[in-house]
Amino acid sequence: MTFPGLLSDTFMSGATVKLFAFDRLSTGRRLLLARTVARLAAAALALAVCANILYAGQQKPKKLDNRPRD
Repeated sequence: MTFPGLLSDTFMSGATVKLFAFDRLSTGRRLLLARTVARLAAAALALAVCANILYAGQQKPKKLDNRPRD
């Protein structure tokens, strides 16, 4: 007995679907894309490290600076 609209749990050989555009790229294009992503990740990491160093080098306000003097 079958019901329309329900999925089957039967393995269907030969039916392949490429879900991502990355799967459809040639090997050369994949390498180019991988290098580009690696460069962007390295640039983002370098920017984060530099920003952290600059932020850490700023002078911090002291707790007693805002107290009124008697």
